[in-house]
Amino acid sequence: MRSANRPVQIAIMCIFTLVLGTVLVAGSDDRASSEARQPTVVIHIASGPDQILAVERAYEMARGAMLEGRRVVIFFSQAGTQVAVRRYPPELRIDQAPPQWQQLKKLVELGARPVVCGESAHLFGIRDAEFFPDAEITNNDRAIFRISGVNATVWTF
Repeated sequence: MRSANRPVQIAIMCIFTLVLGTVLVAGSDDRASSEARQPTVVIHIASGPDQILAVERAYEMARGAMLEGRRVVIFFSQAGTQVAVRRYPPELRIDQAPPQWQQLKKLVELGARPVVCGESAHLFGIRDAEFFPDAEITNNDRAIFRISGVNATVWTF
């Protein structure tokens, strides 16, 4: 009697393994396709406050990318580190647009991730405490690549 049940047990185990494997593979495909549906856009701001048009355009591109369902990283480096500071003049704006510091705040509220190059900030004499509250300061040259992930699109302003 036991030997007759053995093939049935083996068949049940094979079916169970096949179903479990299919579920696990399907679950991993969902995660991969979810990441593929939300690519990352890095908005690299290297222009300082004296290039207000470039900064304005960078924020417009960030908004557009977010509206299109993309994850946005705003990377401030070089003179652009001066744009992400708390002391950024509130009156700096173009025409009827909101002040640029308010635009940055809104982008962060919508999910943009502000990252500041610490080396550039140091060259301009800017301390970490002077940056926009949600800014992530990195002192590692490779950190932006970990933050942005693979296949990111970069727009430099």
